[in-house]
Amino acid sequence: MTRALLAALRWHMFSATIYAAVACIALSAQSTTAQQLSDGDYEQCAVYDREDRFIGYDSVCLARKRALLRRFDGGRPVTDEPYYCPRTANNGQGFNMTWHSDGRVPTYFGTFDRTMDGIPCIGRPARRNRGYP
Repeated sequence: MTRALLAALRWHMFSATIYAAVACIALSAQSTTAQQLSDGDYEQCAVYDREDRFIGYDSVCLARKRALLRRFDGGRPVTDEPYYCPRTANNGQGFNMTWHSDGRVPTYFGTFDRTMDGIPCIGRPARRNRGYP
């Protein structure tokens, strides 16, 4: 009975290791595909000489393009600072609901930067004026 228990425990640990390895591979493949440059990006960073012969790619331009891909993940900036509603979204207050173009149920409560496929944002405080100067 002890051998059967040890064999079952080894099998359980082996299968857990396999599942963890598959999950790591899937996550690493997903992060690398999100940061691939398109052919248009490479064309914008191409360098030619005076006779229109291709020399290579500008490394600074390619690094800037990759940094932009890392910064924007799914349309939302990936930063540590909060995402405030833009002034175009109800004068910085944001919209109180958003509809989704993929068929999901509309989100009726919250503050969003757009009425269609909106991203949650923090409303800016209202500006208080004393009136006309």
